[in-house]
Amino acid sequence: MLHKIKSDKPDEVHFYVGRKRCRFGRVEFDLVTGLNLLPGPIEKDIKEKGSSDRLIMEYFNGNPSISFGQMRRVFESCIEVDDVYKLGMALFVMGVLTGKEEKIVVPPFVIRMVDNLPFFYEYPWGKILYTKLMETCNKDYVDVKNKMLKKIKKGVTQKESKYSSYGYTAALQYWAYEVIVELGNEYAVKKSHRFPRMVSWESKPKTTLGKDEVIRLFARNVSFLHFMFNSC
Repeated sequence: MLHKIKSDKPDEVHFYVGRKRCRFGRVEFDLVTGLNLLPGPIEKDIKEKGSSDRLIMEYFNGNPSISFGQMRRVFESCIEVDDVYKLGMALFVMGVLTGKEEKIVVPPFVIRMVDNLPFFYEYPWGKILYTKLMETCNKDYVDVKNKMLKKIKKGVTQKESKYSSYGYTAALQYWAYEVIVELGNEYAVKKSHRFPRMVSWESKPKTTLGKDEVIRLFARNVSFLHFMFNSC
């Protein structure tokens, strides 16, 4: 994110990598993840097909204010096979696709929707996740740096500043494997050329891609695969 550069398009993010300007947008996200980016269902369909409170009533005492950690604990103790799967799907959306923390409240529509699996599978999760990812990428990280500097001036010892990212952030990792030749060769193995692109990659075991490695990699003139590289 320290290599993010200003863009006049809110639905894509630009990076300065290897002395080049490159773009990650909706097309790249779709190629990497294969997730549904189509417009969502209308409100009427959601009310008809995704409004069941059965899981909330049966496992959470009818209280729709459910934390991610609470849902995980219910999932681990559940013995009803079908409900284990449905709760698992809700956990997958929250923990893997959106990357939420334990204390975050799960949107009730996620729990309601998994009780109708065909409707759940057709829902445009890609559209939601891409929107969240762009919100994360378009944060002003100067504010993060300034907050850190203020703490240092007050005598608070702080070596680094952290932030939370949401949306399917792993898409950026697999996109980087695809487009930055040195990164893909050194830290991952491409097993195939399938779609979506992410299923073709495996990270190499016992390799660490840390801050220092990223700084060195992004500072030199790296090679790109142009079929997924967009010069701006």
